[in-house]
Amino acid sequence: CFGSRDMARVVPPISQSFLFGGFCRVKVESSRSEVLTLYIHDAVADLVPYFQVQKARWTATDDALQVTLTEGISSEALAHVLEKVYCPERQFRGIEASVALQMVQVASMLGVDERTMINLCGVLQDAIVTEEDVKLVCDFCSKHEAPKDLADVAQRLRRDAGELNRHQLLKLLLHGSEGRDNDIVAVAERLLRKRSRCGGASRETVAWILEQACKRPLWADGVLNETVISNVADFVEAHPVYYDTHVRHVFRGNVFFTYNTVELAHVQRSFVCWFRRFGLIGVKHKERDVIDDESFLVLYEMMTTTFRFLHRPRGYVETLEVTPLLTAEVLREFVTLLPRVPPIAQVKLCRLLIRKVPSEKFGNLVRGDVLRHLRVEAMFLFSERILSLRDPQLGSVVTLPVLEQLDAAARMRLTIRAKALL
Repeated sequence: CFGSRDMARVVPPISQSFLFGGFCRVKVESSRSEVLTLYIHDAVADLVPYFQVQKARWTATDDALQVTLTEGISSEALAHVLEKVYCPERQFRGIEASVALQMVQVASMLGVDERTMINLCGVLQDAIVTEEDVKLVCDFCSKHEAPKDLADVAQRLRRDAGELNRHQLLKLLLHGSEGRDNDIVAVAERLLRKRSRCGGASRETVAWILEQACKRPLWADGVLNETVISNVADFVEAHPVYYDTHVRHVFRGNVFFTYNTVELAHVQRSFVCWFRRFGLIGVKHKERDVIDDESFLVLYEMMTTTFRFLHRPRGYVETLEVTPLLTAEVLREFVTLLPRVPPIAQVKLCRLLIRKVPSEKFGNLVRGDVLRHLRVEAMFLFSERILSLRDPQLGSVVTLPVLEQLDAAARMRLTIRAKALL
C-alpha cells in the first residue's frame, strides 16, 4: 500500500509552497561599511526569529530587513546560513574552519532552530583539520559566550589535547598489536574510536595514526598484524573519504616474508578474508554513492598487482609470485561482489582488468560465473578481450559455461575461427 487517501489529504497543495509566496530584501552591512542586498522568500524569513522581530515592527516606510555584521564576520557566512535554512540537507564540503565558525556565530545571532544550529556545529567540527583550527575555535570559545553546541565542540577538542598525542597513541597501538597484548589493544582502539567520532582534526589524527601503522610490516616476518588491518577496515567503513588511501596502505607491500608453508597458507587465507571485507565496504559505499569510481577501483588495482612471497620451507628461500585476484579463492569472492557493482563502475572495472592483467594470465578471468554477472557494455568489453586471445589459449578457456554467456555475435566469431583452424 502506498498510503491511504486520508494521508494524502494532509499534504499541502503546491500553491502553498514558499516558491509561490512573496519575497523581501535584506540589506547586509559589514564592519567595512560594505552593503550587500540579498533577496529571500517571506516564508524563509518567517523561520528566522531575527527577521520575525524586524517584520513585526515594520512601518509603511520600511522596505528591507537589516543585518549588520560584526567585525570578522563575512557576508559569505550569512549566505551559507540562509542556504542551510532553505535546504537543511545542504552539505558544505571543503569549507574552511574560519568560515564555518563565522556561520555558527551568524546562526546564533539570527536565532535559528536547534536542528540547524546542531548541523552547522557539525560542519564546523568536520572543517577542523589542523592545530591552528583547533586553537581558533578554543580561543573563540574562551573569549566569548559561545552557543552550547559550539562550546561542546571546544570542550571535546580541549579534552583530546589533554590526552595522548598522536605519536603516543600510535606507539600504544603498535605495542599492543605487535606484543599481542589484548588489554593495551582495547585501550588504543577505544581512544581511536572516540577521536574518530569527534570528526575534524581528531578524525584526521586517527587517519594519520592508521597510515603510520600500515607503514610497519603488516604481513612480514611471520607476524600477520590483523589488529591494525581490522582498525583500518572499521575506520574506512565509517568514513568513506579515506577508503582509497587506506586500502593502498594496507596492500601497499608487494614482497611478503614467511618462514614456512603453514605461515604462507595463513597469509594467503588472510588475503582472501581482507579482500572480502574491503570489497564489501567498497560496494556498500558505491551503492550509497559516497565514493567515486576511481576510489572504488583501488582495491582491484592492488589485487591485480603481482605479489612475491619469500619463504623458507626447507632451509632455503623460495619465491612464489601470486596475482591475488587470479587465485581461485579470491575469484570466488570477486564473483559474489560483481553483481552489486553499478553499471558504470563495472565498465571501468573491466577496463582496469583488461589493462592490468597480461594476456597469458587473462584466461583465469574467463569463467562462466564472471561473465554471468556482467552488464551489457562490460560484457562487450570482456568478449572483445576474450576474442583477442591467441588460438591455443582461447581453445583452453572457452568452455561450454563460457559459451552460454556470450552473445550470438561473439559465438559466431568463435565458430568462424574454429572452422579456420580445421
